[in-house]
Amino acid sequence: MIEVELTTAIKVRAEEMFKQAQSSSALRFRKEKADGNTTWTGVLGQAVFEKALRDRLLPYIPVDLTTHGYVVCGLKVDVKSKGWSRPAANDVEVSVFDYIRDHQAVDYYAFVHLQLAPGEDRNGPPSPTRFQRAWLLGVMDKSQYLYLATEVKEGTVFESGHIAKASSLNLVAAKLLPVEEFGGSENE
Repeated sequence: MIEVELTTAIKVRAEEMFKQAQSSSALRFRKEKADGNTTWTGVLGQAVFEKALRDRLLPYIPVDLTTHGYVVCGLKVDVKSKGWSRPAANDVEVSVFDYIRDHQAVDYYAFVHLQLAPGEDRNGPPSPTRFQRAWLLGVMDKSQYLYLATEVKEGTVFESGHIAKASSLNLVAAKLLPVEEFGGSENE
């Protein structure tokens, strides 16, 4: 798990991606999200992911396709981001939602945890101040993820009181692998 400081550069990169998502409905699988806070969470997570890759000198190409967002060390990767009110920990769950899982052609998933700033509303309008901290929780090969993850149905009530808004496959962050998993000569 890697904490990534939410710098101005990261927020500017996220804002660029957000504007691009709003201007082209072809860029996102769920077009309606380009207008809402979910895409802001997603693009901020992608900017955090890019920073973690740069810090580790891992080569990447942002492709921003609906099937995957990046090519990292020759592997197709999609970033999954979630906003939480608490800091990252090994017990938080990551999710791959059913509505997009079958559409995507990925080798790996990467997971980013964004912590809401005090007083920020996760359902409010997109805002560069919404999140105060960020972590790249880790990565996992798609086939391994699908094997290890637990099915969560839409409407499931979690221990926190949160209600699942969509069906997904979830996994605890403790099972994820470090981003360096992408490295190695076999993936260049």
